[in-house]
Amino acid sequence: MMMNSSDNNIRLFLLAVLIAMVASPSVTLKSQETKGLIFPYGVTCDMPHNIQADSRFTVIFNIRKEVGYVGPMTIIQELPTGFQMISDTIPYATVSFDNKKFKIFWKHLPLGETFSFEADFAVENISQAVYPFSGSALFFHLNIPYSGFVKISSNTNRINAPTQEGHLAPLAIYFEVPGRITPDHEFTFVTVVNKESDYVAPGKISQKWPGVFIPKPTHLKNARFSIGDDNTVEISWDELENGNYFSIAYQVFTKKTASGVYAVLTDYSDAQGLKLTESKGIHIVNDQEPKPIPVPVPEPTTGLYQIRFEHPTEVIGGESFNISVFIQKGKNTQPGDLRLTFPSGCRVDVSGDWQTTYNPGSGRLEIVWEHLPSAPVVEVSATVNTSGVVKAGYMIEAAFSINGRQKAINTSHLLISDSKKLAELHTTEQKTAADDNKAKTDRMFSKIDSLLYRWADSVSGNQKPASADTTDEQINYRVQILASNKVLPNVRRLLVSMGIRLPMNVYYDGEYYKYTLGTFISRAKASEYMRFVKGRGFADAFVVEYTGDKPISDR
Repeated sequence: MMMNSSDNNIRLFLLAVLIAMVASPSVTLKSQETKGLIFPYGVTCDMPHNIQADSRFTVIFNIRKEVGYVGPMTIIQELPTGFQMISDTIPYATVSFDNKKFKIFWKHLPLGETFSFEADFAVENISQAVYPFSGSALFFHLNIPYSGFVKISSNTNRINAPTQEGHLAPLAIYFEVPGRITPDHEFTFVTVVNKESDYVAPGKISQKWPGVFIPKPTHLKNARFSIGDDNTVEISWDELENGNYFSIAYQVFTKKTASGVYAVLTDYSDAQGLKLTESKGIHIVNDQEPKPIPVPVPEPTTGLYQIRFEHPTEVIGGESFNISVFIQKGKNTQPGDLRLTFPSGCRVDVSGDWQTTYNPGSGRLEIVWEHLPSAPVVEVSATVNTSGVVKAGYMIEAAFSINGRQKAINTSHLLISDSKKLAELHTTEQKTAADDNKAKTDRMFSKIDSLLYRWADSVSGNQKPASADTTDEQINYRVQILASNKVLPNVRRLLVSMGIRLPMNVYYDGEYYKYTLGTFISRAKASEYMRFVKGRGFADAFVVEYTGDKPISDR
């Protein structure tokens, strides 16, 4: 619905009246509910994304809301065919079912900004594929959508291909190119898809080629092939054949001006919501060079020791960018080192008082710790300047070792573009900024509308204030992971990088800031999640009992 300025003026006038009337004893809304216009509502789901057919699984729903908002709230979700919700009771809520759709209704919600609950689901012996898990939450007239997916798999032909969110996918993508590629020549580019034998979902592959390449048209069996104006090759199909792999090959011409390493970006998506992104570095060499330099692509590691990147994937040549490397290493404080490889010629400035050496000619950065920091996750931040670096695609490599033994490796890619890309990027940023401003305005007036509806219900007697005896004194349990006498920066970002997504709360007792995860209605559920958090590296995590938003004891 379009809003004009008169509508906005009316809303602002009514909001001013509402704020003035909140101070009146006849209005039940608390004045704290009018502070700020930041949109406070949201729903996320924590669930296992790789599930065996004919089994059960548990989903943790995390609700974010205003501190003083106590209801009502309704969650509505329709499940894919073959799925069934088997939880018929949720604490303080009413559960109802209608065919494949379920509804959960709360008349009164707990106080606080967040709360969580669990629901159990069953899945029949259905085909292995990726299925959507999406619904919406209704807060008065606000409709807040949430989304996710679950992958149903068998016990055989498991393909350990990580998706963009780090979960297992039913296929993996590889590339084959000749050992030597020279300018002004053609070569064959082969995409190999290794998949689970009965994965046959409709899908699409998009491959973005840099401008120094010209992909050639071809005909494929049971698939459609097209080349867009932006040099993107698109292959799509209605159904894959049974079997453990298939391959796609076509010719690519290399222009005379090509020299260096270029990244070909491949996006895979299917009709059920699965998305994968892979990249392939192609090295073009002149006839004078003896042989091409291989582009190593180590496999990402899993387990206790992991490396994660955070940086832009495309920058303009000559500009600087920031990069953060997160090392998950648990409580280990033995001697360790991190080796990073950047494009040759970059200037690198590392944040932190650590022992570092850097060779601009090779792009090799090494950081050595006599004793690793005590935190379970170590963040290494640096500023990288690309002046003098050839505009091409590059791999950024990282390797982490303890006592000389390699524990984790990972790679990322970086595309250094020209000034034309800069203008396109600025145009995109301006449009994004305009869209963000419009979104903020829409959220602000949605919040105003919500307050006006609640005010109208209050003065008409339709809304009853929540009982302090049933909300303020409600006992809940949380998992404490950290305590510090000062505020710790970037904790939320580090938790996300470790795969921990439950809402985080911070409680200050006058001396320490205590960081906790989740809000559980039983100690057993909190203890179960505590074991999960300990497995992520927070070995000292423990369960704390709260009354409302205040801890009863430390242990």
